[in-house]
This record gives sequence, structure tokens and C-alpha cells, in this order.
Amino acid sequence: MKKAGIIGVGAIGKGVLKHLIKHGFDVVAYDKSESGKSNIAALGGKSAQAPDEVARHADILFLSLPGPQVVRELLAGERGIINSLKEGSFIADLSTIDPSTTKEMAALCSQRDISYFDCPVSGGPDGADAGTLTIMVGGPEEKFHQLLTTLKCVGSNIEYIGDTGLAQTLKLCHNMVVAATTVALGEAFATGVKQGLDIKQMADVIGKSVGSSRTLAFFGPNIINDTYENIKFMLNHMHKDMELYVKMAQENLIPSFIGSTTYNLYHAAKTQGKGNLDHTAVCQVIENLAETKLVNQVSIAK
Repeated sequence: MKKAGIIGVGAIGKGVLKHLIKHGFDVVAYDKSESGKSNIAALGGKSAQAPDEVARHADILFLSLPGPQVVRELLAGERGIINSLKEGSFIADLSTIDPSTTKEMAALCSQRDISYFDCPVSGGPDGADAGTLTIMVGGPEEKFHQLLTTLKCVGSNIEYIGDTGLAQTLKLCHNMVVAATTVALGEAFATGVKQGLDIKQMADVIGKSVGSSRTLAFFGPNIINDTYENIKFMLNHMHKDMELYVKMAQENLIPSFIGSTTYNLYHAAKTQGKGNLDHTAVCQVIENLAETKLVNQVSIAK
């Protein structure tokens, strides 16, 4: 499959495009935004005028889109591209969406002998740029091996999870853990700082103890240094993912005590205008409720 297409050339998509070109793929890309078009041009990619142009070209089509409504509209809307895709082609949907939409799109694609795989990723823009993404894959196992070689061009850890929708289920569960851990850190830091602890010392000791986590190591510096404009994962995206997680839990009659509380805090952060900051800016909501500042005078002095 040397003819590839990608729709959505943002934070993740531009890294994917970069590595597809690097590995010799004939790639046609589309993004409706000016920033996306600039990413395509900067990487020397071929820019399509419309999504169906990409669909007609691709043996494998990558999607990197902001949510389920956008994916559904692109594939099955009034100008949906399913009928423009080649029979026997593949879709690798890198977007984080809900399992229900995933199954719906896979069923529609199968009617035209198009293999749709949910392929949500972890690793963020840095991982996409480095080609080291973790890619969780859901879809027909008998066709997975045909997709694997291509996925290895854009990610270093490819995990086949199971049937259609299961990769999205895992991704939403993963992001709930990250979001809930971030909120827990924010609360713990606020409690400690308000009583006189230094946030940097707190983070250092927690990081050397059982309470350590990759969330603390990866996202913690933004909380500790009050650098929420350093975007590793946008708050708007985490808010969307938490909304999807809570909906998924409710649909399956699973109590969501932690997930719902975490979602409410992210929702508050979004309504307060923090959506375009890093998702760790949710800690500012906790700061305000606790009537304290996480970056205290001791931290600044150090």
C-alpha cells in the first residue's frame, strides 16, 4: 500500500504525514484550516482541494480528526467520502472517538469492502513528530497484518487490541486515568502548598515514591512551573475525551464516580476559557476553589 492519504494535518497528522513521506509513500493530504495547509506545504506534501480527492487516491487513508461528529460527517454525511474510496482499501482512524460511532462507520465501510480500523494514538505531537506513537488498533484481525507494516512507519508501539471499537474503548479508559491523575495531583498540590509545602519538593518526593506516575513525569512540569501555555495535550481535547468516557460508562451501566467528577472539573475549566491551554490548566480550577496558588513564594524563590 504505497498510495496513502491523510485528512486532518494538525498536531498529530503533520507528524504522520512527515513519516509517510519519509518512508516513500505517495501521499495526498487535506486539511480545511490554513494552519493544516501550511503543515502540508512545509513538509512538501501534495495538498488536495477536497476530501474526496484524497479518498480516490488512497489505498490506505489516515484520519486525524477532532471528534465523532466530524468523522461521521466526513465518511457518511451529505458529501461523505465512503463512495469515493477504493474497494479493498483501508482506513486507519487515528481520531479519538466513541466506540459506537466507530462500529457504525466500520459497518458502513464493510458494505464497500473497505476495512475500517480504529487506531487511536498516545504520545502526543512530540511522539507523532518522532515517529514513536503508541497506536492501539481495533478491527478485523485477519486483515490487521496488511495494515501493520504501514502503521510501523508512523509509530513504534503497535498494539492489536481486538474487535472494532475496543481500541477506542481502551484509549478513553487511558485518558480517564491521565485526567483523573492530573486532577488528583492538582488537589494534592493545593492541599500541601496551602499548608506551607513547596510544590517542587512535593513533586520530587512523590516522583520517587509509590505515588509516582508517568502523568506526573510528563505533564507535571506544566503544573509545577505554571506553564499551561506549553501545550502537550489541549484541554479542549481532554474535555471531549472525558465527555465520551462518561457517556460510554453510562451506556454500559458502569458507575463513574471518579470519571464524572473529573469531567465536571474539565468542563468548568473549559467554560472559564482555558480550552486552548494544556489540559493541566484544570488545576487552575482547583487553585481557585482552594483559594491558593500552586506556584508559591518558596517555589519562586528557588
